[in-house]
Amino acid sequence: MTVLQKGKAVESFIWLFPEVKGLMVQHADEIFAEQNVRHRQIDILKTSLGTHPESPEILYALFQMYQYGGEEKVANMYLEKARALDPTIGK
Repeated sequence: MTVLQKGKAVESFIWLFPEVKGLMVQHADEIFAEQNVRHRQIDILKTSLGTHPESPEILYALFQMYQYGGEEKVANMYLEKARALDPTIGK
């Protein structure tokens, strides 16, 4: 993880160091690569869920992706749905 990737987590980072703002914009693809990949994976899983709405595996995978991204409320919703279909999933 680069310094700029770590810095994106600090909301005021680009304002504390104005010269960093240009670097953040210039290297946005690199800085947010992990987040962008996660969003693409979530999109793929949601598409799969549309085809297989009763799949506890897909629901659990969505739980993991949202949990990794720090979106606990959404993550827990998917975990509850997965466990309603398969109470042993993720245990």
